Amino acid sequence: MGAFSLGLAGDTMPTRPLLNAVGEMPADCVPVFQFLKEADLTIANLELPFTDGSRKPIEKPLIIWCEPHLAGDIVRMGIDVVNIANNHSVDYGWDGLADTISALEPHGIKCAGAGETLELSLVPVVSEVSGLKVATLGVSCLLPTGVAAGEGRPGVTPIHIHVSYEIDAYFQMEEPGEPNTVKVHTRTEEADVARLEQRIAELRKTVDVVVVSIHWGFGSTEQLADYQVPLARRLIDAGADVIHGHHPHAVHPVGFYKGKPIIFAPGTLVAQQVFLPANDWVQGMWKKMSLDGFVCKIDFDDSGAATVNIMPTVLNQDMIATRADGEAFERIAERLERLSSSYGGAVSREAGMLKVTASA
Repeated sequence: MGAFSLGLAGDTMPTRPLLNAVGEMPADCVPVFQFLKEADLTIANLELPFTDGSRKPIEKPLIIWCEPHLAGDIVRMGIDVVNIANNHSVDYGWDGLADTISALEPHGIKCAGAGETLELSLVPVVSEVSGLKVATLGVSCLLPTGVAAGEGRPGVTPIHIHVSYEIDAYFQMEEPGEPNTVKVHTRTEEADVARLEQRIAELRKTVDVVVVSIHWGFGSTEQLADYQVPLARRLIDAGADVIHGHHPHAVHPVGFYKGKPIIFAPGTLVAQQVFLPANDWVQGMWKKMSLDGFVCKIDFDDSGAATVNIMPTVLNQDMIATRADGEAFERIAERLERLSSSYGGAVSREAGMLKVTASA
């Protein structure tokens, strides 16, 4: 493969300028973005459209957006490629998503995970770094009505999820209405996964590294959805080198499968959507969002072996990630140690950072 480093960050939702009056990043955020800039290539999930007030929003409980002139702040964070396959990038329809792509293009930021047709949405961003070709595919398992790309229909690259509910009848009789009597099961749409597997296998013939950036999971807890681990493993079996997950506003495990890293969710990099108007239900959801997260830099050696270097982060008052230390560092480190061990990740501590390698 050849040695190179890949930076990864989670949900990025700026709604106000990230720079101060003299064009500088806030001092407490600089270490985080400097860490991302040190990577040969950095990918984040951009979870809102850059659009103006002329577009009409689609019908959904929560709409977020950002003015197009703020798109340049993304490159200041050290981000080179953004995944736009998620449940908010199309909040202002396809026109709003097209605005986003146009706003980012002058700054050299490439977008993965959307297109004017399903086939075009599967076209990867191919970056040449350190003499290697790195392909980024963007995919979303969260699909508000009408946002999935289809034959002749623009949208984001979809993996539809089927949901079923199992009720413990005996528990229900003993405790009528108790929520714990219901278990939720999820599984992926086979045709969607097979299509993505085929695309990954095709890419393996022409590129050196395949990254799948995937919007999946749920909530602000530590629980994974049923479909996540089987899906990650299928994509790695198909030829993916890295699974870059996001959406949960919380720290989730870092795992390995066949030596390939799976970042289930690093939490939130910028969460300024909380400053937008929203109803009481949405405000309540935002209050449950964890301020903890991390950014990571995956170092690959010449043989392709990966080490995940992690900087734990905490959102500040402006809801921008800052480097975690003291009690916050310990809290995040202990959580990652506990969660990652079940998914093949061995976490160690080194000079205020965390390192995750494949467990024996």
